[in-house]
Amino acid sequence: MKVLFIPGNGGGSPKDNWFPYLKEELEKLGVRVIASEFPDNQLAREAYWIPFLKNELKADDQTVLVGHSSGAIAAMRLAETDKLLGSVLVGA
Repeated sequence: MKVLFIPGNGGGSPKDNWFPYLKEELEKLGVRVIASEFPDNQLAREAYWIPFLKNELKADDQTVLVGHSSGAIAAMRLAETDKLLGSVLVGA
């Protein structure tokens, strides 16, 4: 299993807010966490984010997505077409 962080738009980063804390706690449990900077992080356009999740980060049926704000929307969009292990959606 791996966990992918999806930050919100407007310059959101997996280095902000609660992402670093959650990453550290999950890694203590032996969970592989991927916290990458996303392309187009100002506008979070689906045309950039979904291919990035699928092709670069390799989101698959052993992946849990943790999406914040527009990252939560991206997680739902990917789940519409691809099988995932799960998702955690956090509002802004």
